[in-house]
Amino acid sequence: MVGVLLPQIIIRMYNEYSYPVRTPSYIPQMTAYYLVGNRKQKELLTIYGRLAHHSNGQDDPLILPDGQVNYKSGDFATNYFEMGSIITSFNKNTNAVIFFKLSFEYHPENSVHRLLKGRFSRHLINLGFFAFKLPKKQIVDKANFSLDFKTTILMGDMGQISTFSWERLQTSLTFSYFPKFVEDFGLFIEFYHGKYYYNVYYDKTRNIIRFGIMNNKLRF
Repeated sequence: MVGVLLPQIIIRMYNEYSYPVRTPSYIPQMTAYYLVGNRKQKELLTIYGRLAHHSNGQDDPLILPDGQVNYKSGDFATNYFEMGSIITSFNKNTNAVIFFKLSFEYHPENSVHRLLKGRFSRHLINLGFFAFKLPKKQIVDKANFSLDFKTTILMGDMGQISTFSWERLQTSLTFSYFPKFVEDFGLFIEFYHGKYYYNVYYDKTRNIIRFGIMNNKLRF
């Protein structure tokens, strides 16, 4: 069994006058992984459990008297549990390591704002596919590039959003490239579409492009 503690902070700059930076989002996570079976098997199964928190550092009312969301300074916070499994395999034809992920995420009712009932999905299904290709003539297991695809289905009561609406679907696609002339760092670009969970913009659909530098332990 392996335990991982991840302190994550997201800072945003708004496209407004003077480009203000408001309070960051705090997303600490604690995850335990357990490998099922023998490490020498062709396919490995790992099960994991995660306890996480997300808050935006604000303290004003989340819902205004007129029923609208206070996007500027509304207090947003949630705690959640996630249980899932990861299947790992190696494809000799493409010389790539492949991961498939399936998990269920649960936000207890008392962990989210009481006025979010019927607006915020507390039950989520996460699906993921991740693959990185290894060079055939390289001794060190360093990938040339990787591909990461994730989908989340928002379940439960979400007000006027129907059960089979496309608005319940979140998708992201990340492509990473590791140049040979750089020892540890690589470049990545990510495309995201869907509700902007988890933050005060939870009810807004966003199309987002992110890019930056990364390695196995850090991503900017």
